[in-house]
Amino acid sequence: MVSDRGIEKRVRSLADTSERISDYIARKAMLYLEDSMDEEIRSISNSSGEIKQRIKSYPSVIRKAREIGVESHDEIPRLIEDYIGMRISTPNKNQAKQLFEYLRRQFTKEKDWFCDLVGEPKFTPMTVEDRNYYSISTGYQAYHITFVYDSGSRYTQDCEVCEWPFELQVMSQLWEFWADYSRKYFYRTSTSKQSLPYQVAISKILDSADELMKATAEDLLSEPNDSAATEQESLEVHYGKEREIVEKVGNWLQQKDRLNRLFGTPKLPAPVFLIKIQEICDALSITLDDIEGFISDPENRRKYNAILSVSPKVSFLPPYQSMLMYSLIGKKRPDEEVVNLVNEELWLIGKKLRKPPAEGSYRGFIKRYDVAKKFGIVETEGATYRFFLNSFKFFVPDEKLDTLTGAEVVFELHLEESPEHGTNFIARNMELCE
Repeated sequence: MVSDRGIEKRVRSLADTSERISDYIARKAMLYLEDSMDEEIRSISNSSGEIKQRIKSYPSVIRKAREIGVESHDEIPRLIEDYIGMRISTPNKNQAKQLFEYLRRQFTKEKDWFCDLVGEPKFTPMTVEDRNYYSISTGYQAYHITFVYDSGSRYTQDCEVCEWPFELQVMSQLWEFWADYSRKYFYRTSTSKQSLPYQVAISKILDSADELMKATAEDLLSEPNDSAATEQESLEVHYGKEREIVEKVGNWLQQKDRLNRLFGTPKLPAPVFLIKIQEICDALSITLDDIEGFISDPENRRKYNAILSVSPKVSFLPPYQSMLMYSLIGKKRPDEEVVNLVNEELWLIGKKLRKPPAEGSYRGFIKRYDVAKKFGIVETEGATYRFFLNSFKFFVPDEKLDTLTGAEVVFELHLEESPEHGTNFIARNMELCE
């Protein structure tokens, strides 16, 4: 059996290559999800942030090697199935399940994956809902996907290893918090067994909190419904100053049919959001009437719609978030600041705004097109935009369109509004690059 020193030496020799491969696969996985044809998956990926990575530490590799009986250092990393770890943390557990099921469906049905594989991925739902024994007995919950990346000859100049085991964990942000917290304070401690019942109890409380946070966010930030009852329910506000603010802002919104006229809903926001609307005015030294003026300004509306048009699954903002964004736009704050500040108020429901591109000339690649619908997709700088088949400066017969897939083009990006397609960035005046 290989010695501990031999295992450590082996891991050290692979360290640089392991880091490069980990970064490469994380980027591939992120682009794979961001480029999905499923709009909901793109939205979840966008709201989940960067994929976290780690290489298994020397002590952990040594311990694992002893558990599974590694006999030669050449068997590392091949036999350590979580040698490289990645983690995606979604705003809530329902989204974690969606992402997990999407990846499983893509491989089992579509035979599609984000990297070359040795064998097949293994999909393991380690959740209480799926009656996983480890989850029930410890409180740990996540969706695990283990796979082996076939690097081929890509890194053979650095080392002889071509098979790199990965473990991808997909979990909610609350699951991630508890996994990290319990590992730090309970894992492999002298009291870890005695504390298990408490860990499980806390995990169940956090799981319920996950469901409550999602339900609350959906209720408070739900899209307006034309059939909604006009009778308003309000929470009692106990303190005098806060009550005055709620009444003042609420009355202003209900006057002159502002709720319907500006936001398309008769429903008054909850008191907590009425107070936050006043906080906008205080922070930016503006009045409620100033906000109405910002919303009515055509140029502000154009910039507002430009941000929504490039943000997956965000076709609508509730009154408070809408007023915040219009106020920041009206005060001429930079696009990046506008997007970041509004995103702080949207993260709970898993939605995220993106900074809009500047109109002008771009270079990109034709990604796909639909002859029947007369439009296609062009990709540039990590973003995709729609173009119409009549956008080319040259005529292309339908039977020759196949030759354009993957072709490099230059084009002009314009923000356009139409009754049929709404507000979108459209690629126009396309020309093939030489």
